[in-house]
Amino acid sequence: MGTPTLALLANGSSGRWSVTLDESTGGAEEWFLQIEGPSLNLFCEVDDPEVLRELASVLNAAAKKPNVFVLGRVNRIPLRLQWDIEHEDTLFFTVGPAARPLIRCSIHGQAIRDLAEANRQAARDLD
Repeated sequence: MGTPTLALLANGSSGRWSVTLDESTGGAEEWFLQIEGPSLNLFCEVDDPEVLRELASVLNAAAKKPNVFVLGRVNRIPLRLQWDIEHEDTLFFTVGPAARPLIRCSIHGQAIRDLAEANRQAARDLD
């Protein structure tokens, strides 16, 4: 199977962060989310464009809950998002099994607010 041809569906940026959602232009419906920041570049397949609105709910929640949010997949391996239970202003991205992730990255403070704004802009493109 070759690499799908993609078209931009939604995007947003804030500070040094950007959120882009692409869709395949032929064959089966497929969507790909890219989140870029100064020290983080994530690219994953997502099940539905609505993931942007779901991500907005997680990023903008008044109470930061330790629930795990599956954002998408990297080669069928789950990419998860989870608030730190000890530090409310820390958000983790993990790739791999929940109990023992292969990769774990964190962002904090202003980076989270910039990501939330970039995502808000991208979600608005879906309207």
